[in-house]
Amino acid sequence: MSDATIESLVPSTAASHDQDAFHTDAVRNLIDGTRPSDHWLIRASDWCSPILVKEVRQALKSRQFNWTLVLLMIFIAIWTAFAIVSMMPGIYYFPAGGTLLSGYFFLLLIPTIMVVPNSAYRSMASELEQGTFDVLTITPLSPLKIVLGKLTVAMVQSLIFFSALAPCMALSYLLRGLPITGIAIVLGWTAIFSLFTSSIGILLATGNRNKAFGTFLSIVMIVVCFAACFVLYLIYFGNVSSFGSPQFESIFASLAGGIIIAGYTCVCLLAASAAIGVAGENYSTRIRWCVLIISWIWVITILAGNLMFNQQRGTRSIDDELVLALGIVLAIHWGGFGMFFIAERGVTSLRAQRRLPVTLLGRTFLSWLNPGSGTGYLFSLASYAGCLGGLCFGLVTRWGGISQLVDAVSYCLILLAYLVIYLGLTRLVLVLLDMFPRLIGNRMIMAPCFGLLFLLIGVATPLLLSGFWNGTGTPDYEWYTIMNPFWTMVEYDKFPQVSSQVLLIVVGSLVFTLNFATLGRDVTMVRVEAPPRVREETMTSEIAKPESPFE
Repeated sequence: MSDATIESLVPSTAASHDQDAFHTDAVRNLIDGTRPSDHWLIRASDWCSPILVKEVRQALKSRQFNWTLVLLMIFIAIWTAFAIVSMMPGIYYFPAGGTLLSGYFFLLLIPTIMVVPNSAYRSMASELEQGTFDVLTITPLSPLKIVLGKLTVAMVQSLIFFSALAPCMALSYLLRGLPITGIAIVLGWTAIFSLFTSSIGILLATGNRNKAFGTFLSIVMIVVCFAACFVLYLIYFGNVSSFGSPQFESIFASLAGGIIIAGYTCVCLLAASAAIGVAGENYSTRIRWCVLIISWIWVITILAGNLMFNQQRGTRSIDDELVLALGIVLAIHWGGFGMFFIAERGVTSLRAQRRLPVTLLGRTFLSWLNPGSGTGYLFSLASYAGCLGGLCFGLVTRWGGISQLVDAVSYCLILLAYLVIYLGLTRLVLVLLDMFPRLIGNRMIMAPCFGLLFLLIGVATPLLLSGFWNGTGTPDYEWYTIMNPFWTMVEYDKFPQVSSQVLLIVVGSLVFTLNFATLGRDVTMVRVEAPPRVREETMTSEIAKPESPFE
């Protein structure tokens, strides 16, 4: 940059020539990056993609953001005046911070949980509806950068709304009755949920391909926002309205929960980038790694947290009910994501196949991370079995006893059998429908629908049969009701039928065998050699000996 340009950046209202020289040197040092801080600022500005700059400008200049901010400030002033006047003169003698904060918290949820996520949803959906997304695809921006740009805009808007309410939070604390740690926990959860709901909005917007389905997704987005508000109010009443400092359990649970929700946010962003990305690329591996890491965070945090809490109470054990309940949570986790994994077609481009593992160890352990219906099925089952093994290990080391070990293994086998059956039946239906291409539509939508249908049949049929055969209309748990997973988990400690458990394992083995016989193309995909021209341009051979034995 020329000296004339630099001098034009210096204010013309400088008091003297020395001040002009000082400002000129400061601007030159900033642009040249002579200091480490300037160097990092330049790199940060280069990292900001053009879509981020464009979206931030549009969002902060939009009528929606301006009116939301103005109305927020107006309602803050109204609530502050109303709350203080209504509590006079008792506000001088009794703690009043909780009452004041409850209104501020409600006002904070409206823009951060309701307005900002829906704004992110509409911003992403408008790119697809108006056709402007086609322009973004020809730019050097990757799909993940486009998604992160949309999410960063939502973070900037939420930060401004948080800044508007920061003095109000300080006022509530000064009026006594509120723990500072409780306020920090609630604000942290609000920020995390704002980020999480915004990522869900961006993910849902990628499926907005037609007007009718877009209306349904808008309703789903509103339901998600209301559910997030409900959960946040439960957290608020548990950490702030009790007028006591949160215990170590609450702080640990908040940190662990924040990490888990951050992991689910990453999954939503990776899934959104895969939905808008180029067909044939391998987007599945990163998503599967992320889902696997989240499941083990569940296991480690629950086992470690429960052990620390019990040690504070003077016992060195782990609550078996809590750990077994975690097995159900992980079954829902892997069942939900597994429905999308088995919906993958497994079609990858030749460029994506150049990065597949080629060594024996790599093909043995990492092939299940490759996209495909069969690999997704086995990956979900193997990962869930590993998590259940970790739970059993924690129970055995801190619970003790052969009988407890047998009960834990039996319980885990039943949960694993349910996942094998319902995921396997759904995948078999998709394999059959592949024979009739005209009958199958969006597999990512059909797979969860078929999975829920099979689950509904498994729940409703035993209830109807039990009520009909008993003659009284009151269903009782019998051997054939083992296909109802929810009823079985409730009655697990009561029913002694070993034959029902054997029946469940036999059915699961049969379904697994049928699925294993149809793996075929998913597990036989191997790395391909790059074309000679590509090797000449990159001066490397992608088929050369890998640096790692797992590649």
